Amino acid sequence: MSEDGIIEVPPSILAEELLVVAGSKPDFERFKQSKYILDVPKKEMLLKCGRQTSKSSTLCMSMILDARLTAGFRQGYIAPTAKTSQAFSILRFSDALLNSSAIWPHFYAPGKSNKFVIDNVGLKKFENNSVVIFLYADSDPDRIRGYTFDRIIFDEIQDIDLDEVEPVVEACIMNSAYREKLFAGTPKSLDNAIETLWQGSTQAEWAVKCEGCGKYNIFVSTKTIGKNGPICANCGKSIDTRNGIFVPAYPNKPIDGYHISRTALPLYMYDQSAWQDIVRLLDNPLWSKEKFDNEILGISSGAGLKLITEQDLIDISTYDCDPYDIKSLSLPGEKFIGIDWGGTDYSNKVENVQSQTALVVYNLIDSHLNICYYTIFQGMGPLDILHSIQHIITTIRPLSVAADAGGGKVENAELLKTCFANKTKFYPIQWGSFDKVFQWNKIDKYLADKTTIFDSFFFTILDKNLIRLPNKNTKQIIAEFLAEHAETSSSASGKKIWKRVPNKTDDLLHASVFGWVGFKMAKGDFVLYNNASLAN
Repeated sequence: MSEDGIIEVPPSILAEELLVVAGSKPDFERFKQSKYILDVPKKEMLLKCGRQTSKSSTLCMSMILDARLTAGFRQGYIAPTAKTSQAFSILRFSDALLNSSAIWPHFYAPGKSNKFVIDNVGLKKFENNSVVIFLYADSDPDRIRGYTFDRIIFDEIQDIDLDEVEPVVEACIMNSAYREKLFAGTPKSLDNAIETLWQGSTQAEWAVKCEGCGKYNIFVSTKTIGKNGPICANCGKSIDTRNGIFVPAYPNKPIDGYHISRTALPLYMYDQSAWQDIVRLLDNPLWSKEKFDNEILGISSGAGLKLITEQDLIDISTYDCDPYDIKSLSLPGEKFIGIDWGGTDYSNKVENVQSQTALVVYNLIDSHLNICYYTIFQGMGPLDILHSIQHIITTIRPLSVAADAGGGKVENAELLKTCFANKTKFYPIQWGSFDKVFQWNKIDKYLADKTTIFDSFFFTILDKNLIRLPNKNTKQIIAEFLAEHAETSSSASGKKIWKRVPNKTDDLLHASVFGWVGFKMAKGDFVLYNNASLAN
């Protein structure tokens, strides 16, 4: 009971009484972890889950209860793709509202006009002025800009590029009194952002005491998988997951992190056939260890794909120059500049990693495109950085400048003037996931499919005929070239996605790729790897 005498009812009790989700009342006997998660505060939460652990139903229940019970509460649901966002809105959220008789009449009464509510795929507005907006963003945050939210729900977080999206979301909740964030997803590689969030969280595991040896078990390996049900990893005796509780490893960390393995669900205390499905998958040769770890155990496993190795980069480090020496700007050959504008990304919550403005200069000599100079601007204000770059452009008069359009709109407008004055071609470029490899948006920038462009850049390096790195002071640029890894999207497309390895910087890599694209555009060489093209 609260201080004013009002009885406070746990959200899980309200869910049992009011909601019908996925066609039935919430079953907290079989999905006990969901009950716990609904009832704890959600200032900043991470759900690291295996598949079919009631993650989506838990998110749905939490969102509906918050919308219905808190007047004027604004929530934004963000998935990596439009299809995922729409499917959650229609198959989960709307379905739960329609079938929850105690909620639905207060949201929208069928057959009656109610000007205070809105019910469509992208927007739900309750009569108490609470709003839920369904959005999507894998790497391009533009669709999220301009909204104001009290709570953000990131679903399938493993397929969202938090480097690009999360800073924009921070601005969306900045003025809220609640400022809540919930991250949810299924792990992939150890290089994935969900693992970084997990390392910065309380890391709560479902712990079950063995009645035989007295040891506590958590569900992070196959050692707790017995032929007929969960077993103690220490003595092999059967254990009852209904008796588990969440135990945090680091209770003082800022993110409340909860791991839910399929093998930890009390569901299997009631359904032996469902447990046998897990046992069969464990022995299925088509399921790799990494897939089983991700999908069933809900843990990160393996490393992301990298097309190039350190040795590949050492092999092309043959151009005789010092990239830190300003005199290298005077070396002969046509010049091409790439710029990656800086900012702060989400990972500073864990390791305070800063993304800073990087500039790379190529020169073209004897059919070799050489990185002859690069710098990362540190300890300087935005205006000073802009003036320094403008001075370099004016001094060397490059054939092209290609710059990040996602984080440097104002700066790019000034660079355009400088490039025009020096008869330099200017290409503002924004990475994203697009059907066309490279296209002008008819306003102010080129939209480039990051996967195709990065694939082509790395294969150009592997070819070892065009791009050369300097033979001095290459430690930093080699490290940053190796800071991107690829993973396969969980969406139906299964598209490969290039992402930064958490807690590493990749600004010089991005500046180098921008500069390389600018070189190809300026020289009219539109051919990319695997028959792709920059030509519109």
